[in-house]
Amino acid sequence: MKAMVLEQYNTNLKMKDVSEPTPGPRDLILKVHKCGICGTDLKIVFGKLSQIISLPHIPGNEIVGEIVDKGKDVEKYSRGDMGVVYFYISCGDCEMCRTGRENICFNIKRLGFELNGGYAEYVRIPAYSSFVLLKIQVFQHQNWLFYLMLLQHLTIL
Repeated sequence: MKAMVLEQYNTNLKMKDVSEPTPGPRDLILKVHKCGICGTDLKIVFGKLSQIISLPHIPGNEIVGEIVDKGKDVEKYSRGDMGVVYFYISCGDCEMCRTGRENICFNIKRLGFELNGGYAEYVRIPAYSSFVLLKIQVFQHQNWLFYLMLLQHLTIL
């Protein structure tokens, strides 16, 4: 698949051929339809987050996509479902997660930060992470970024 890859800080991203992600038993594979540019992406490119970013790296955390594959244990979603990805991936096991505060998980990983993000044709996410389904009319609306940002902020609440 094609992806925009950061190979060195303070340089342009390069389009590269990289391996397509494959689903684990409880994962979803999304075809990325849109991925917003976030101010944090610029911090990553300029090396301001080098303590958490491993190079080479695929940025992008504001992802809208369509499920094209899923793991054998995933029942909640179907191929063809489209939605917005909540980019925090919590462990589900630490004290914060067990008390409903996954957003401050002690072992948190984030798409586009510690994990490869949405500046690629496909991205893998755990099915348990928030994937907010969109109706096709909203998904195709010209102001998709507005809906993306709105839904990401609503997911946090």
